[in-house]
Amino acid sequence: MQKELVARTSRFGLCLWGLVCLLTACQSEPDKLFTIDGSIEVNGSELYYKRYALGKDSLSVWQRKAIVMVHGGPVMDHSYFIPHLDELAKEYQLFFYDQRAAGRSSIEVDSAFMNLAGFVEDIEQLRKKFGFKKINLLGHSWGGLISMKYAIKYAGNLDHLILSGSMAPSVKDWETETSEIGKRVTPEETREREALLASGALGAEDPREAVRKLLLQSFRPQMYDRANLDSLKLYVPIDFMKRNQVYAMLRPDMASFNLYPEMERITCPTLMIYGETEPANTIYTDKIVGRVKSSELVVIKKAGHFPFIEQRAAYSKAVLDFLVR
Repeated sequence: MQKELVARTSRFGLCLWGLVCLLTACQSEPDKLFTIDGSIEVNGSELYYKRYALGKDSLSVWQRKAIVMVHGGPVMDHSYFIPHLDELAKEYQLFFYDQRAAGRSSIEVDSAFMNLAGFVEDIEQLRKKFGFKKINLLGHSWGGLISMKYAIKYAGNLDHLILSGSMAPSVKDWETETSEIGKRVTPEETREREALLASGALGAEDPREAVRKLLLQSFRPQMYDRANLDSLKLYVPIDFMKRNQVYAMLRPDMASFNLYPEMERITCPTLMIYGETEPANTIYTDKIVGRVKSSELVVIKKAGHFPFIEQRAAYSKAVLDFLVR
């Protein structure tokens, strides 16, 4: 009887241990990456989109609130964000899209929408087509300018607005910022750029490598540590130069924009997040704070224009802390 009890106890112990191991394995199982991508017609263009989330099952990840990501550029695409925002993707679904005539979106455009107002309407149509009642909007660099303009017109459709290294709200401040960045370019970097432009490589049948080098050259002075440039991965389509010509339609807008007079219409909670070496910190962030009542500024130490690359953990924490408020 005693031996049978010992045997039963041993069997029970093994079963219990097996259950503990199973539960531990489930708890330690890494998050899976779930993505859905495709193209959708928006205001006369086919826009490429990607829904991106990390989690245990596909059902739950697509029930999360969305962060709509508005990439920089112009003419760039969403891919330089990935995988640097994976911490955000564990809590939210990230909705990336390539702006009209950029990245993997079609080069064909309706010229009536090839302006700042048109880029705003693209976001609004995407929100409606994907059934998002309210969105969190994160705009980086040039995408920050579009996001500010969206928030001015459609503040009621936003839960939160995040301006990440956003471009200045006015052409005057943008030109001042550009001038300050230009002062950081070394003589060697100037020679490197001039040599690339003189080589004729940008006019080649396949200019992708030359374009990539030119873009990286322009971003190098905007890094806190230039060595971190290696982590900036860029997608360059073979017809990049043709797409660049399409963006020439933006010149009238880019010559005269000034959002400051309308910024009081941004009523949603707003986070401005910049790297400590960005010129914006001394040129215009205080102007935005003074006009957007529900705004706050976070400066990421030891980072430049891409803090989500140079200080990934600090950046993600700042954004996640803001979104729960």
